[in-house]
Amino acid sequence: MLDGMLEDTPFWERKPQLQTLLQCYADGRPASEEVVEALRVWRRTKAAEEKRPAYMIATNRELHGLAVFLPHSQAELQQVPGFGKLKAERYGAELVAMLVKSERGHAFPLDWVSAAVTADQYAAWMFAQREDRYGKSLSLIQEKRKLLAGIREGSTLAELAERMQCARRELIARIEQLDEEGYDVLPLIDQELAAVPEQEKEVALGAMDELGDRFLKPLQQRVYGAQTGTEYAETERQYEKLRMLRITFRRSRKIAI
Repeated sequence: MLDGMLEDTPFWERKPQLQTLLQCYADGRPASEEVVEALRVWRRTKAAEEKRPAYMIATNRELHGLAVFLPHSQAELQQVPGFGKLKAERYGAELVAMLVKSERGHAFPLDWVSAAVTADQYAAWMFAQREDRYGKSLSLIQEKRKLLAGIREGSTLAELAERMQCARRELIARIEQLDEEGYDVLPLIDQELAAVPEQEKEVALGAMDELGDRFLKPLQQRVYGAQTGTEYAETERQYEKLRMLRITFRRSRKIAI
């Protein structure tokens, strides 16, 4: 809460930018549940098509903003927080086709929002944003400590997934982040890779040396082949091993340097 309060000009006295006011306005307004649900269905469909997490298509907050402002053209869509030029070009036609059917009681452009949000409303909203941010930061720190403690105790990946109440893919992503931050995660990685045949490890590490380690799909195809009809669980397990091997690969290169 102290962040921004000890500065010469407190944040609640500064003139806010329009995008910030638009977000403040949208957060404080109800939206049609029917429209929001239709947008969620669209997002699930796009996420499945693009094989990406739903939040990368649009967050819940962004969908709510769409349902509040109801843009009827791609130009109007770009005025809604979270929908810049690239996102509007990618999804604009589909979103506009959905939202143009909904009647709205306001006009575009959205400059009028500056007068619609009072100073008190904006200050209260800003305080809420900062409280939420600090709460999430504290939660992330606690989660990191719990994960590091589990690694030090010699827990397996399965035990950590249960302890952290998260999917194995998300857990490995967190472990990769810890490694990038300099924490020692190799005891866990070595323990998990102990059952992987040495030849498989050598092929995978050789592929990383040749193709690079940034993109996993080419590595998966090189190491395991483009097998049609492979069970989803088996493919996930292959990517899991590649992620862990990538940690050892990157660590070995740092040591070599």
